[in-house]
Amino acid sequence: MTKISIFLFLIYLCMIMVGHTHAQKIAIKLVDSLTDAPVASASILLFEDNNGTVTNENGIAYIGENKSSDANISHLNYDDKRIRLAELGTGVNTVLMCPKSPIALSEVVITNNADKSVLGRWMLKEVAASKVNHKGKYERRHYKNVPANVKEYGADGSFRVSLRDKEVMNGQYTAVRNQLHEQVVGADIKELAGLDNKLFYVVSKDYKTLIVKYQLPKSAYVVEEVWKKIPTTDNQ
Repeated sequence: MTKISIFLFLIYLCMIMVGHTHAQKIAIKLVDSLTDAPVASASILLFEDNNGTVTNENGIAYIGENKSSDANISHLNYDDKRIRLAELGTGVNTVLMCPKSPIALSEVVITNNADKSVLGRWMLKEVAASKVNHKGKYERRHYKNVPANVKEYGADGSFRVSLRDKEVMNGQYTAVRNQLHEQVVGADIKELAGLDNKLFYVVSKDYKTLIVKYQLPKSAYVVEEVWKKIPTTDNQ
């Protein structure tokens, strides 16, 4: 009888500990401030212990119980937001995310005031992909010896990507205020066909390096690519 009592007590103790652990977790739900749609694949990083997590397809993430820390929320298509965990309550805390300025792209169509610094042919030199994994740890993959992809941005608003002189992708683009908007028309990879994607870019002062950063739909990875300008015959 004593052994049975001890066994039941241990089960009860375990249930309390598990319940206490879940109770201490802070639940955050990220939603679009304009559409109320959930924001998936957003990174949430705790400043104090440098741990983090990523929101699921419902825009929800569970973070640690350390309420003395602040957290930074980031997503490629939304403005960064810093929140104080001490101000959050029990249950699911809803946080509104503001989309990054979509107006600039419309202005390009109306005024045709495109950034000419991206024009020309570029060769891919480096690729880095990073995310916060399911354990809340930061992961980064960096490749320097990448296939010889070449991307060409034309003055007519068209772009094409080729691999070893074979075209693998083409479409239309606009470029303004450090934002590239690419609409893929044709692609060898089915998942990329018809993709409508926003990229953020920086061109070096000597116009020889183009760095783009983006996050594909349904992907937790933020990708950064380094492209080098291919000199024309006139510039050689």
